Amino acid sequence: MLKAFKLHEELMEAGAIQGIPYCRAVTSKRFLQREREKMTDADRIAETLDLYLKENYEVSAFAIEGFSYGSKGNSFIDMIQYNSRLRQRLIDSYGIDSFYIFQPSEVKKLAGKGNANKIYMFEAFRDNVLEDARLEANGLWKWCQGKGFEKEKPKPIDDLVDSYFILRSLEQSLGHNLI
Repeated sequence: MLKAFKLHEELMEAGAIQGIPYCRAVTSKRFLQREREKMTDADRIAETLDLYLKENYEVSAFAIEGFSYGSKGNSFIDMIQYNSRLRQRLIDSYGIDSFYIFQPSEVKKLAGKGNANKIYMFEAFRDNVLEDARLEANGLWKWCQGKGFEKEKPKPIDDLVDSYFILRSLEQSLGHNLI
């Protein structure tokens, strides 16, 4: 396991999250080949997720956080490419009406502050600011108890925390609980 994914492995072993292992296929150092590999890789990730969902869940809605327009750099460009491929795959499979996109500030407001940083979001999740009984039964929430990340919240914790608040944003939009 790559060092960068040790925490993913720890969370899966603890039963805090369910993961879908995937090995990226981007290896070339040559620009053209690497860009082609990224496109193929983005399609494979979207396909893997789509097939997993179809085999394991009855999907009624999807929600993602919109792009953070303050982000910059090449990795942001790659993120847009991967995200766009995933969006298109999910829309093709489930239809545009099942797809919801929330502004980052809207998701953060649900946690208590529209410009919340990653540490604030983590603390809001860990402290269950929404007083959500379902959250307190969740393995990830239990794993987070007693943990603090003063300087930086490691991957994938920040994304998982954001996902929780995105789910709650979706539930508010739909007017009912999804789980």
